[in-house]
Amino acid sequence: MAGKGCVLTTVDFPAYTVRSLGGRYFLVAGGGGQAKTGVLNAIEIFEIKKQSKHVEAKRVVRYETHTQAIMNGAVFLNGRRHVLAAGLDEHCQLYTIKHKVVTPKHNGTQQNDDGEIAVRKRKSTLVHSEAFIHADKQTTFEVEPSDKIQTDFHPDSAFQKVVRFSRDGDIMATGGADGNLRVWKYPDLTKLYQCQAHQGEIEDLDISPNGKMIVSLSNKYACVWKTKKCEKHSDLNWTQKTSAAYKFRNCQYGLVEGKKDSFNLYTTHIPITRDKKPAPCYITLWDSSKMIAKKTVNAGNEAISTIAISDDGTYLGVGMITGSVAVYIAFSLQRLYFTF
Repeated sequence: MAGKGCVLTTVDFPAYTVRSLGGRYFLVAGGGGQAKTGVLNAIEIFEIKKQSKHVEAKRVVRYETHTQAIMNGAVFLNGRRHVLAAGLDEHCQLYTIKHKVVTPKHNGTQQNDDGEIAVRKRKSTLVHSEAFIHADKQTTFEVEPSDKIQTDFHPDSAFQKVVRFSRDGDIMATGGADGNLRVWKYPDLTKLYQCQAHQGEIEDLDISPNGKMIVSLSNKYACVWKTKKCEKHSDLNWTQKTSAAYKFRNCQYGLVEGKKDSFNLYTTHIPITRDKKPAPCYITLWDSSKMIAKKTVNAGNEAISTIAISDDGTYLGVGMITGSVAVYIAFSLQRLYFTF
């Protein structure tokens, strides 16, 4: 099924990462960086609402990140609050995101459900929408920066490109320009180990649902590592016959029927060069125990930018650089929807 997608919302800065906060909430982060162009660097949190004939997203909170734009990120639910690990150049900045229900006051103060007045800190850059300020009672989020660590040490252009949490939140993995895979203990952020996973920069990585394996990508190469030792388990050999040269673009594990110890691995593949008549992109489903490709499908000629898999492993979402989105049945790679 193909059709024109609806616009949920817009932001006034370049958006580099979008992450779900569970239920009907999601965050968007990005910005203009350090250049003095007047473009904001921020985290914005939205609530999805169904109106009579359409769906829209209303901004609940904006948190400004000053002179740095968040370029990548991962979210983990830690008890009653979320933790955002955000890539800021060569560093990983952690933020705690706490869900709150408050009663806005017209004088700008907020009153919690227990009757206490929430006083805004002088240094805070938290901004609420007009809809929030005039509501009788509203859900909001409190965003606070916490720990910050350097995760990439390239001598010329250090930059974190990807960060992931394990599903239980015990570890965090990072990769970037120097090609090193680094694994950190959470929440104290002590480095458990690092290894030179690739000669080039790490484009993407993911941690298996049982926490035992990590997959990493760099250009034409993909490797699977044993989490505890950073010992290579295997390479991913993509043998699809094509007329063009391809590289790996994304990787992500997905559950099989919601079972923690039964999961597949998914990768995307894009042409290294884009011609006037571009070659197609591909999606591959891998047997995660044998590390062999089970199925590869043609995903069309639009360049793939990102993928996401539903928590239960049923659906695979694919985003293109043009803004198009496709949804597949994960286990069969049958396309259900395509919006543009």
